[in-house]
Amino acid sequence: MPLDAAPEPLSAGRLRATIVGDVEFGSPRGDFSPEFVALPDSGDELRRVAAVWEDRGLAHATRLTGDAATVEEVAELLQRSQVVHLATHLIGEQREAHSGPAIGSRRAFRSLESAGIALSGANANDRNVLRGSRISLLPLN
Repeated sequence: MPLDAAPEPLSAGRLRATIVGDVEFGSPRGDFSPEFVALPDSGDELRRVAAVWEDRGLAHATRLTGDAATVEEVAELLQRSQVVHLATHLIGEQREAHSGPAIGSRRAFRSLESAGIALSGANANDRNVLRGSRISLLPLN
């Protein structure tokens, strides 16, 4: 869907959106890999996506950028949001998908523990990666 086309609202009320981008991954520690590089257009993407939802009165968007995009903050907001947009790195041990529908590339993650979202400080410490196993336990809307 193009960024200028908003989906229909799920209800008559405004939704809550969490939009993450322009994350500050920090300096690499040296012994932790991979090294996450800044995504140069993610700040602009964050603003454009938020505008799609807010300008049309569909959602109130909470933006998390820089050092504020922490594992704890994102995990908290995921529980209260109906819309989530992540302009950051996704990590995980990948394997070729042999059957079933594919989304994007024909790869799937081996486990929820290996999959994760790189957030603020992810270069310095792997605790700054929000793992799929933790997300799977959150009471999501």
